[in-house]
Formats: sequence, C-alpha cells, structure tokens
Amino acid sequence: MPKKQQHNAFYFFMQDFRKTQEAQGKRFPGGLQEIATVCSPEWQKMTDQQKGPYEARAKNAKVKSGISGMKYTSQGVPITLIEKEAKRKQEFEDNMNDYIKMTVNMTGHIDELISKKFYFIHVNWLCRKLLPNGEGDFYPIEFAVAEFSLKDGVAKPYHEIIDLDVPMGYASDALQHSEATHKISPNPPGGEKNFGIMYQRLRNLLKPETVGDELPPLYTTRGVMEIVPGLLSRMAKTVGQTADIFRVYSLETLFYHIRNTAASKIDTVGFPALTIAEDQIHRDIFDYVSGIACDYHQNIDGATMHCSLSVVIRWAYTICDFCCLDVGIEMKPGAHCPLNTDMDRIRDLKEKRESDMDNLMAESVNRIRSMTGVTEEHRVKTSARTYKEDQERRQNFQPLKIIDHSKLLNSNVPDNKCDPNAPSTSIQSTSTLAQKKVERPLRLPHGPSFAMSVSDTEKVPSMDQMNFPAIGGRGINLRKASTEKFPPIGRGRGGTFGN
Repeated sequence: MPKKQQHNAFYFFMQDFRKTQEAQGKRFPGGLQEIATVCSPEWQKMTDQQKGPYEARAKNAKVKSGISGMKYTSQGVPITLIEKEAKRKQEFEDNMNDYIKMTVNMTGHIDELISKKFYFIHVNWLCRKLLPNGEGDFYPIEFAVAEFSLKDGVAKPYHEIIDLDVPMGYASDALQHSEATHKISPNPPGGEKNFGIMYQRLRNLLKPETVGDELPPLYTTRGVMEIVPGLLSRMAKTVGQTADIFRVYSLETLFYHIRNTAASKIDTVGFPALTIAEDQIHRDIFDYVSGIACDYHQNIDGATMHCSLSVVIRWAYTICDFCCLDVGIEMKPGAHCPLNTDMDRIRDLKEKRESDMDNLMAESVNRIRSMTGVTEEHRVKTSARTYKEDQERRQNFQPLKIIDHSKLLNSNVPDNKCDPNAPSTSIQSTSTLAQKKVERPLRLPHGPSFAMSVSDTEKVPSMDQMNFPAIGGRGINLRKASTEKFPPIGRGRGGTFGN
C-alpha cells in the first residue's frame, strides 16, 4: 500500500492560486509544475502572518491523514486519549483505596472507627443524553444523602426531588425509565429547581473535620457512581465551582474494610474478598422495609424500594447488620435496624455469638486433652527437653545407615551379617553383581510366560477361538453351535407354530 503524500503549506497556496486564476479564465496545461513556477514569486513575498492559514491547513491535514503517527479507533477516537483516560481511572482507584484503608484500617483505636462519620448518596435519573465524546449526561430527578456511623447509625438524611427539564428528543426515554423504576414524572410538582440552594444544603451537611480541610467523600455503589457526578457538577457549576470539590468513592470498598476491621476485634473471619461485600450490598435484604421512604414514594405501590432516601438508609442497615455486634454496639431500631426489629432476638444472637466464641477458645485449649487424656500444660512439661539434654542428643547422634537390598550378593543373608562399621561392605557394587550367576533365566521378550511353558501340555488348554473367544464376548462353543438347527425365520425357536 503506497504511503500517503504529505502536503506542505505551499501546496495549499497553489490550490487557492489555481482556483483564483481559473475563475479569471486562465489555464495551466502544465499542471502543478506550471502553477508552482507561476505562483512561487508571490509566495516568497508573503509574510509569516500571511502564510499562517496555509501552515494551519497543512498541519490539520497531517493529523487527519495519520502521517503524524497518531493511531485512532474505528470510531475516530485517538488511542492516546483512551490510554490517558484509562490511566486517570486507575489513579483514581488507587487514591480511593489508599484513602479508605487509611481511614478505616489505620485508626489508632476501634473507638475512632465507631465514631467516624461517613456520607452515603444515591441519585435517581430521568434520561441519559449522549455527548459528542461518547459519554452520557444523566439528568437527575431525585437524590438523598445520609450521615452514617457505627455508633449512631443513619442520621441527618437529606432528600430532594428535582424539577429539571427533559432535553428535546428524550421525553419518551424519560417516561419509560420513570415508569420502570422510581415513578417520578418529569417536572414533578413541588420539585426543587435551584441547584444553588441544593448545593448550600449539601455543604451544610458535609462538614470537614477540620477548618480549611477538603470535603469528606460521598460513598455510593458502583452502579450509581456514573450517575452521581451529573448531579454534583450541576450544583457546583451553579455557584461557580468545579465538580472537583466533591469526591465520589465506592461504598462496597468501604463496607469491605469496615467489616474486616470489626471482625478482627473479636478474632473472627471477615469478608475474604471484595466481591462478598458487593454481593451483600446488591442483595439488599431490607428492600421491603416500610416507613423509610419519602412522602412521595410512600403512597405509590411498588416504588418505595426505588426511593433514594430508602436506598441510603438500607445501605446503613446492611452495614450495621454485619458489624455492630462485633464491635459491641447496642443496635437501636430506626438507626441501626428497622423499627419493627425484634431486639430481644438481636440480644440473644449477640449472647449466643459471645458464648460460641468462649466455647471455641476453650475447645482450642482442651483439644489435646480430649484426644490423649492429658492436659496441654502436662504434655509440654513432660515432652520438653532441657538445653543439656538436647546437646547430649546431638553428640550421640549416629549417622543414618542405608542398605540397598537390590545390590546385596544374597538377598537371604540377614542384615546383621553385613559390617555395620563399613557402609561400603553393606552396599554391593555393580561389578560384583555382574559376576553373580542368575539362577533362573529371564524369558525372551514377547515370549510365552513361565506358566504356559510347563512340560505337561495336555493340562494346558489350547489357545484357539473355541476356548478363548474375543474379549468382551460371552464365549460360544463353535462345535455345538454348528450342529444346532434353527427354525425358519418368522416361526420362532420355542414352538411349532405353523406346522
């Protein structure tokens, strides 16, 4: 395949010069060579500013033709942009994991983790508008933010229903998605339109731990993480800020580390992998709990489980259900668990878990006593050796003696007849073995076995087809079978039908 020709700025100047001259009736039968000769003096007189547009056209043509070495996808997106975006996402994941580990795992005491406040956010959306870069701009319709800690459970929930116009051409998509999930129609009555007010309310909830510090991150599930930035960017843009002031982190990763830290307090098993935490969050065992949805969804059948306020509260219930008993927190209905939770059952479960842990510790100590009849202390006391005894055992150590019976002169000779002081006399060399006469000769390869080589051939059955049928068959006496008379076909063998 021929390489594409690279055109410089003078080439594009010649194209414009040719169009101008041909419009005036002039012709150039010599082609580009003649045009170059005619317009070259004029090109030499032009300033750098006058040549600038032609330089830009040559540079753009170079990029489009791929001569610059840049590679593109089948959709025309540069590979370098895709690699840069992948690198940015990987750096974000690394920073998120480091922050969560530092916040949860590296606390000085378990009480710091119990009192640590986290913020959950969930967003419902109407439609997804495609952008020129291939990404999607989600139009939010509802969101909820809740403060959470293991000590106080879920608290200070902030919930809003948004009045946002649907972009042109997406009304049908918005109605279909709304009917299938949250059932909030576009432009709901009483919805909040001012994103500046919503931004200020959210900032009042997200208070930094120290003055001048950045805002605490917002945690959400991976299925909603792509939707949340659309809401936060609209809030920040309204007040003249950028969306970088908000950080959106993975709730599953936070749950994974909180659970394992709480489990380590009582020396029990936590989540062996992050996928276990993701499965427990997505299983959503509190999805049909009543009384935690907003007023709008509380009166709509089948919509309470999609309410953003209900979702963030259920996330808190799920984390408390796994972690509160391990860190010794008394669960409060409405904060750590649903209002109708049987607290007596929770207390019994806690007592049973503590009793099981005590029994497990006692069983690990007395396991040897149950098998041998002695205690662990007595076994260690009687079996342990002093330093002096250990040194005597090392000095009286006898080297290991190896006897290879396959190389002995006579395998019937007892082992005690071999010289124990000389290991070389107990192991026979190959030359000595070669001088020994073999008493019974070996049979030839592919020959009959010794059992078939006896002198009395009459006692050995003949190896023919009558006595040794094919493998898998039942064996048929061919002589008897040859004398048997079979009836004609169709008459059968058991009677005289037809005679």
